[in-house]
Amino acid sequence: MASASASPSVSPSRSPSLSPSKSPSASPSVEPFQVISPSMVAFFKGVYVMKWPGLRVTGDIGKPVALANFPDKSVQLIGIFGAGGTIVIQGNNKVDPDNPDTPPADDWQTLTDPLGSSLSFTSAGLKQIQENTYWIRPYVSAGVYLTDVDVYLIGISQR
Repeated sequence: MASASASPSVSPSRSPSLSPSKSPSASPSVEPFQVISPSMVAFFKGVYVMKWPGLRVTGDIGKPVALANFPDKSVQLIGIFGAGGTIVIQGNNKVDPDNPDTPPADDWQTLTDPLGSSLSFTSAGLKQIQENTYWIRPYVSAGVYLTDVDVYLIGISQR
């Protein structure tokens, strides 16, 4: 496993932070899912856009990002949802004070929209995120290889 940080900044309190890399298994028969690294699509005037490309099978995880400094967030999913394909947006507030750039391995919760509906997508869509958690990630909770979805997350700060 790689342990280098892909952080665009030193401190997640100033701008978003990517968690350390986690290598997928070399053998798809042992571990058919993968950890998808996001890329920063845009960062300007208090707006930050992340993209996790190609989430495909049950267990695929978008590498978590720390975006608590961007309290106004929305998420858009674009692509093909195969039979039974479901992607949820999850959050977590667990932070290790000795290693704040490392996301937790457990206790992820499905986030909601302002109406209280779970951010669980079975087709392309765009929704606002109600909670402002420290960590956020997409997760394929059900899906087959015919699923191929890109997840875009935008965060806005008034600073």
